[in-house]
Amino acid sequence: MEQLSSVLTSYPPASASSISHKQQDELARVYLSAIVKLSASNKRLILEQPEVFLKLLDPAKNSIGYLFVLNTILNASEPRIGRPSLLDAIVVFLLSFDPIQVRYAGNYLLSLLESVAAGKFFPPRVAVEVLATAMLRLDPNASMFTSTHLLLATYAYETDCVEPALKVLERDITTYPIAAQKEQRFLCDPELPLTSYISIQTGLTAPVKATTVLEYDFIRGLIYMSRREWTKARKALERVIAYPTKDKGVSKIMVDAHKKWLLVGLLSDGVAPAFPGFISAAAKSAYNIMASGYHEVASAFSTPKAIDFVNEVISNRPIWLEDGNVSLIQEVQVAYQKWQILNLRRIYREVSIYKIQESTSSGETGEPLANPQQVISLVQSMIDSKALKGEITVGPDSESFLTFQGEQEWSSEKDFAREIAQAHHNINLLSQEYKASNERLSGHRDYVRFMIREQKRADKDDSDAGGFDAQIEDEDLMNDIVHHG
Repeated sequence: MEQLSSVLTSYPPASASSISHKQQDELARVYLSAIVKLSASNKRLILEQPEVFLKLLDPAKNSIGYLFVLNTILNASEPRIGRPSLLDAIVVFLLSFDPIQVRYAGNYLLSLLESVAAGKFFPPRVAVEVLATAMLRLDPNASMFTSTHLLLATYAYETDCVEPALKVLERDITTYPIAAQKEQRFLCDPELPLTSYISIQTGLTAPVKATTVLEYDFIRGLIYMSRREWTKARKALERVIAYPTKDKGVSKIMVDAHKKWLLVGLLSDGVAPAFPGFISAAAKSAYNIMASGYHEVASAFSTPKAIDFVNEVISNRPIWLEDGNVSLIQEVQVAYQKWQILNLRRIYREVSIYKIQESTSSGETGEPLANPQQVISLVQSMIDSKALKGEITVGPDSESFLTFQGEQEWSSEKDFAREIAQAHHNINLLSQEYKASNERLSGHRDYVRFMIREQKRADKDDSDAGGFDAQIEDEDLMNDIVHHG
């Protein structure tokens, strides 16, 4: 018992802060090897008195040892610990672990996170909160995509516990896992770039494939749709449809995303969204062919003839049913007249309610609203929901008017200073990401060969050199190389 306790508490040493990174790395690896190779009798001791050993270790200071003890307990068929005590230990650990120490025990941590995301321990809201917090401890900016991202998004969406996950889901992804590269620095170096310690080799992420990334952004789109955050949904789905693919083809999930992207674009901007410029002509053609009914509705949405729009919706109903987009189409129908009203601000500063009734029609019936009071109710609901900036006023002759207000909002000096500080912070982060990406690319054998070829061409005064992307022959996300066809 005393010997086992001595082994478990031997790392980190009291002198850890005063020794070199090399020495820290050696000690961490020796310690991990020692506890992994503990005899069966020692592991039985842990299982016989699990709470004793959990209390012996501080999850914030002895993170490797604490995680090992947790893993030993969780793998036991009948752990001798009350479930409340075990769950408390898991929560305390995930909220306080040392993000540098766990780099050496990535497999254990990933296994624990996967179990949390599978709903094995906590109610959904607690599980999502704990999972998102743990991910931010590893990567405070959440800019590195991992297999855990998809687990978090899926579990949050399926359990309708989205709010706690947004602190991760709303972050911009700038880096993806790459294959092992030679790194002169040690895992315990606090300045180590994300790609050097969040990898398959350290166990902090499972393999990430193209489908993993596509599913993640697709689910993000569904999440934002469920919150009626149409602009965010459109951007998330746009990442799916614009994903570079081999042979410029499009997959089923990309086609599904494109259909929703068209409808969400109507809700977000009042017009059909335009394809990003870098999508190939072949991909655009495939999308247009497989979503012809959606394009017909999108075209009709932009016309003043409501009855034509309604007819397009009705005639394509089998498609909405087959694709599971009936509720989204209904949202578009409701939005049709609202966007007609919003577009009046391009012509009028002030417009009578009677004029709105006369010049707009319902996207559900194809007819104008029956009376001015219905128009007033609709306009007021748009103002209350902040979809429209304006106010309803009554003139001298008791006629009601809608007065449009300016779209620009002036920030206070304090808010402006905060925005400037955030922009400065974002620029610094991007600069760091650019530097790290440039270092990785410069050391990649394909890029080096490409540069050698380009230098030879330059020596021969051949200015018609191809781009680096054109030299890549296949897609390999784990090597940070994406084929563009």
